[in-house]
Amino acid sequence: MTPEQERLILSLVTMPGQTGRGSATPQELLRAFGATDGPTLCRDLLAAAVAERSAVDVELTLIMSFTLGLDRSALPALRELAREPWHGSHEDIAVLLEEVGGAEVVDDLEFLAWAGPEFQNYDGSTSLAKKAAHGLERVATPEARAAISRLRHHHEQEIRDLVERMERRQAP
Repeated sequence: MTPEQERLILSLVTMPGQTGRGSATPQELLRAFGATDGPTLCRDLLAAAVAERSAVDVELTLIMSFTLGLDRSALPALRELAREPWHGSHEDIAVLLEEVGGAEVVDDLEFLAWAGPEFQNYDGSTSLAKKAAHGLERVATPEARAAISRLRHHHEQEIRDLVERMERRQAP
């Protein structure tokens, strides 16, 4: 990505106390990349970021995808990124897997729910496991419910408590 493309993408991020900076429009983003379709652009950039193992490009592309969208064609890259420790975007990956995937992402979401410290933004964080568990709840297939049930044995009490609440919601 060029510095100008990066600047446009970063304009989408709003920081507390920040004023006077406008966000790029979807049309400006597409024009900057010479593209006409947002989900296709994001899929292609994500695939390139995976091939290059560029954590920065993964993060920038994910930021842009929340504006331009992703579709099911991005699932191969998202599923690969779910299991790769070299980037720090696992929480976003968990959200996107649930949004664009279905039953085929249950194993990936369960993996993220159990992921070790190399996948966490900081030690002791349960936010990735929570996002993955909520994603499993929304997928709501029998396989997803079985994965949630296995999380009853999670090493973090906070996740076990979350699973208990989820199961109570599902009870007839």
